Amino acid sequence: LLARPDIQVDVTSAAGWTALNDAAFSSAVTSSRGVECLRLLLAHPGVQVNTPNRNGDTALSLAAQRGWVTAVCVLLQHQGIDVNTATRTMEVPRASALY
Repeated sequence: LLARPDIQVDVTSAAGWTALNDAAFSSAVTSSRGVECLRLLLAHPGVQVNTPNRNGDTALSLAAQRGWVTAVCVLLQHQGIDVNTATRTMEVPRASALY
């Protein structure tokens, strides 16, 4: 499905989660298949990498909160990633990664 440019990868759930948010938060991202899924989503031309969920969490902040180092590294390689996007509690991914 991701090979199709007309697929809307940024459709949100009722909680405001995108597929990228879910992939970055999921424990599956600690596996090679999960990382590949994250890379495929990031490669899609329509992906918005900084889309927050209802709590203001982006894919990067979610991965940082969970301590998913590989996911954080993959996300940081994307040209459009914003490392300074704050959540509703004013937490930025850099701070999450330190805890």
